[in-house]
Amino acid sequence: MEAFIESVLPEQNIEHKKRWAVNICMRSDVEIVIRVLELARDGESDYPLHEIKIPTLIVYGDKDGENIIENCYYLERTLPNAELVVIKGAGHVPIFTRTREVVDAIEKWFFNRK
Repeated sequence: MEAFIESVLPEQNIEHKKRWAVNICMRSDVEIVIRVLELARDGESDYPLHEIKIPTLIVYGDKDGENIIENCYYLERTLPNAELVVIKGAGHVPIFTRTREVVDAIEKWFFNRK
């Protein structure tokens, strides 16, 4: 679990957040964890994403895995009203590690939309 958390939270000087994340993950229901891993392994679903019309903000940390950025760009292209914001230097959970930047992106997105 510690190796997993290190892989999704690669930022420096956040050891306290990494310990917290390990603690939270270790509390997870094993059956749910297995199901989430199966969903991740199985890849794309047949859900018609192009039918989602609600405006969508996608926030991504560029230190996350390569397949994640590909998925983010796919969502941005496929969802009719999507915008992708990439947070430089952030891992998989930028709301946790780079909260200010995520909040700034959300505020900009909400208040600058027509």
